[in-house]
Amino acid sequence: MTTQQTQRRLIIVLGMHRSGTSAIARGLAALGADLGSNLLPPVAENNERGFWEDREVVALSDAVLDRLGLAWDSTAPIDRARLAGPEFGDLRLRALDLVRSRLDTWPVFAIKDPRLSRLLPFWSGALERLDARVDFVLCLRNPISTAQSLQRRDGFAAIKSHLLWLQHTAGMVLDTSNPGTGAAHAAARRAVVSFERLLAEPLAELQRLARLLELPFDPSSDALRDYLSGFLDRQLEHARYAEADLGLDPALPAAAAELFAALARSASDPGGGLDGGIESLCRRHEDEMGRLGPLLQFATESDRAARRLQAASSQRERELQSTKDLLADRQARVVALSKLLDLLENKLPDGFGRHLAKLGADVVRDGREHVLQGLAEARESLGSALAQGEVRLLTDLDEREQRFILELGNAEARLRLGLEGFGDQGESAARELRERIERLVGRIETGDRSMQQRFDALATEAKGSQQLIQRLLEASRSWERDLAERSREIGKLSQLLLASQSALHAAQRAGEEALRSRDALRAELRVGKRASDAMRQRLDAVQRSLSWRLTAPLRWSAHIAAWLRGGGWRLLRDSREVARSGLFDSDWYRRTYSDVAAVGIPPIQHYLTHGARELRDPGPAFSTRGYLRANPDVAESGMNPLLHYLRHGRSEGRATGAPE
Repeated sequence: MTTQQTQRRLIIVLGMHRSGTSAIARGLAALGADLGSNLLPPVAENNERGFWEDREVVALSDAVLDRLGLAWDSTAPIDRARLAGPEFGDLRLRALDLVRSRLDTWPVFAIKDPRLSRLLPFWSGALERLDARVDFVLCLRNPISTAQSLQRRDGFAAIKSHLLWLQHTAGMVLDTSNPGTGAAHAAARRAVVSFERLLAEPLAELQRLARLLELPFDPSSDALRDYLSGFLDRQLEHARYAEADLGLDPALPAAAAELFAALARSASDPGGGLDGGIESLCRRHEDEMGRLGPLLQFATESDRAARRLQAASSQRERELQSTKDLLADRQARVVALSKLLDLLENKLPDGFGRHLAKLGADVVRDGREHVLQGLAEARESLGSALAQGEVRLLTDLDEREQRFILELGNAEARLRLGLEGFGDQGESAARELRERIERLVGRIETGDRSMQQRFDALATEAKGSQQLIQRLLEASRSWERDLAERSREIGKLSQLLLASQSALHAAQRAGEEALRSRDALRAELRVGKRASDAMRQRLDAVQRSLSWRLTAPLRWSAHIAAWLRGGGWRLLRDSREVARSGLFDSDWYRRTYSDVAAVGIPPIQHYLTHGARELRDPGPAFSTRGYLRANPDVAESGMNPLLHYLRHGRSEGRATGAPE
């Protein structure tokens, strides 16, 4: 491998969505890998601390999925041979140019995108042509925790999330087992990292990841301190489930539980390797998914159709509400015109008032009939109007309003002609009539302005009433949903109460049976005690006899021989060696591990026989856990770490593992 190849490195972070890929990618940045400068922004209530995904990489993944006719959450199987084929040659060329440009700027570059867990065959053709080494980080999280996170964010059913977890996890294992044939891929590494272990022991997991990927690790660096104190937080893990909880979820497939358990063992392995059994398990799952391919494809298409229907339904609801608002506005205009007719009939003088009222009544009646007719027609054609859109309905109603205004103008002209004819009865009567007309016109203009103000006020009130009605309807629907939810909860609680009562009755019966068993045992104990007392008396008599005292040296010799055969001499030798080393502090060991005093075993003997296996320290100057982490060969050998240090490690220059 050339010097340039050793300097240029591409690290690809894989894993299921909501599996801690963002936190692990950010950890790689703290270890010296670059994530680029064109990253997706954080999203509130989704990923507040950032996705740490390159925009162009995500856009390229979306383009590949779009050409496949799939989305990121599609459960339909993906044809790997098709992904690696010539159909995606143009997009593969874009991928090669993208990665090369990133490596030209950042020699150690990391890509994180959960979609790559299923699309890696598409990238393999580009990775083979890179003049760089490619390593993979496989992110692991409990599938139940992942499903709960997806349910909160996207409303996914648990079975869908579990299928996606299986497809992403099995895909990233199989597709990284042989990522390419180029020379740069011969040294490719795979590191399995558990999101739960990263949150529990971040410094140790980062040190393990740095060792597996050959990245620099400096616990005192500002980048690492900022990651540990400013970014990483247990609050990132909103759902926490252990491996033992996998059997509690009835929707979790057995293959997912088995695969998670196998990968969890690899995530805790200091060497970080994946055994062949995991890949065999993933192949079995892939074969099973292949047999279920048509069913999964149908589920994907049904999910897509359901989303389209939901979007169309939302659009129809918005159009219906807009139409209701428009009808309410037209009804308000009819009410206003009715009030104007009442004004004309009751407020004008007799004679001329009746004449004017008749003309006005004709105008108002005709206009009201036109408007009411338009409203009736609008109601009858509401279904088709919703389908054709709001614009057509508005146009139709505006045309009817224009005709109404035109008829008002014609009525005004007829009114003026009537007034002129009325003035032929005499000049004096004409002058008086003109004056009365002028006064009446002034009153009409004043009334018109007042009426317009009342119209505006009524329109505002109608709008406010409509909004209030809408809020009441929404509150009613919300109340109905809450009531249905409470009814379901009451049903569940009733079932739980019945089950609890049954369990209580069973517990009572078990308690009664236990009491009877206790009385029987007490009787047996009394019989046994009497037999034991008799045996003790016989034993005391034997021990006081002369023959017992004469054979005592022979019995001690037998005990010593049995102790030597059982390895007691090695324990004595190791105890002396540890005591002389100065690294074992008996008082410190008793204070630190209070349970040792209760056992009644000397501290050194307890450490040699039990404490080292339980990762306890012999004293403040030596760390059992730290020595084993720094020396995997000692962990594999099974030798006591302190004895290894005294006999070999100190002369080889190995550290004690204790913090300085």
